[in-house]
Amino acid sequence: MNSVCSVVNIWWLTLISIVFFIIYHKFIIKSEEIFLEEKFGYKYTAWKKNTPSFIPKINGWIKPELPFSLRNALRKEFNGFFAIIIVFTLIEIIGDVIVKGKIELDPVWGIIFGAGCLVFLKILFLKKNTNILSRML
Repeated sequence: MNSVCSVVNIWWLTLISIVFFIIYHKFIIKSEEIFLEEKFGYKYTAWKKNTPSFIPKINGWIKPELPFSLRNALRKEFNGFFAIIIVFTLIEIIGDVIVKGKIELDPVWGIIFGAGCLVFLKILFLKKNTNILSRML
């Protein structure tokens, strides 16, 4: 939303969307915190004291026990990857509609969207029909 507002140079709409984003996420964070406190009790409360809810502390980073696994990331996050590509493509199209008054897809965005579709379908196929993404490294 902010990118669309910025493209058409409507500063007050950008400001409103930022304020809405902050308020919306504060409600989401609060409801999640209530749920987590009920589920995990003291462990969550102790963890929450040392962990900021929105902006992470760089100096508080702890190295994970397990190494990064591209297979696990692909297996678990491919839906989110494709959703991001869809959203950015739609933002680009909506921006063109607002600015130019017509639906238009930039060739670069068409390539990004097409490549994203191919990657999504390939990972979906591998996940459903093979065990390549299930094997541990």
